[in-house]
Amino acid sequence: MKENNFLQVKGYGDLVALVAVLNHLGFDDKARIFISPHLADLAIAITIRNLSRAEFIELSYLGSGLPALFDIKKRGLTNAVRSLLDLSKSLREQPWQSFIVDNFSIRERILSSLSRKTILGLPVERSIYKAYEALIIGATSDKDVPTASMCNETDVFNSGRVSIFPRSRVSNKDLSDDTVRVLVKALEAAGIAYQIILLPYEVISHEFSDSVKYLDADFGIVIDEILQSSHIITADTLACHLATLLRIKVFPILNIKNDYFLPPGIIRHERWSLAGDVDLVRRLSDFVSE
Repeated sequence: MKENNFLQVKGYGDLVALVAVLNHLGFDDKARIFISPHLADLAIAITIRNLSRAEFIELSYLGSGLPALFDIKKRGLTNAVRSLLDLSKSLREQPWQSFIVDNFSIRERILSSLSRKTILGLPVERSIYKAYEALIIGATSDKDVPTASMCNETDVFNSGRVSIFPRSRVSNKDLSDDTVRVLVKALEAAGIAYQIILLPYEVISHEFSDSVKYLDADFGIVIDEILQSSHIITADTLACHLATLLRIKVFPILNIKNDYFLPPGIIRHERWSLAGDVDLVRRLSDFVSE
C-alpha cells in the first residue's frame, strides 16, 4: 500500500475505528498513525496490550485536548487559528508528503494548503469501516496480500456478564434513565447478569446503584473491563469501536440515527437500535442470546 500515513487528531472512537479496520485487513504493521497529544494515552493503552502493530507518532506543537480547530464553538476562532498554524507546522516537519483523514472538509483543505502536504479523504461508502476498506484495498498493489492481524487475539477471563455503558463523552448521546430501565428489565427477565459501567464523573439514577461499577478514567482499565465482558451495550462510540477491535459482541444504542460510524456487521445483523424504538427489546434479546 503506497499511502499508509493516517492523520488522527479528533475523537477517541475515530482512532479506534481506524485501528480496528487496519487490524481486520492485516495492514496495521504497515501503517503510521499521526496523533494529537490528547490521543496519546489511548494509543499507549492499545500498544502495550499488543492490540495493534501500527506506529503511532505524536505530533508536536499542539496543546492538550481536542485541537481548537475542530472545536471552534467552545474554544473560539482565535484558538482555532492558533491550533491550525501549530498543526500545519507539525505536519510540515514530517518527511512524508501524503496523509489520510476520515473526513475532508474545509478545515482539512486549509490545513493541506498551509502545511504544503497532500491530505486525502475517504471514498463515499455507507460506513466509515467500508470507506477505509475501499481506500486501503484500492491502494493495495498485487504484492500486498492482506492477512488479518493476530495482535488482538487476547487470552482473558470472560465473566459472562453484560456490561452497559450508558454515558458518552458527548452528552447528547447519553442514554436516558428510562432507556436504561428498559434494558435492565429485559436483561433481568432473561436471567442475564449485567453491570452498569460509569466513570467517576458520570451519574445515573439512584435506583441502579447496586448494579453500578465505577471505573477510573483510564483507557487501559476500560479496555480490560470490555475484555472481561461477554456482551457490551453502549451509548458511546468509543466503547463500540473498542469492543469491535477486541472482538467482543457489541450493541450500540443511538439517540439520533447516525449509523455511518457503526461497524458494518452490526448494521447487517441489526445489532443496534435507536433509543425508544419499538424493536429495541426484540433486537436486544436476540443479541444477548447469541
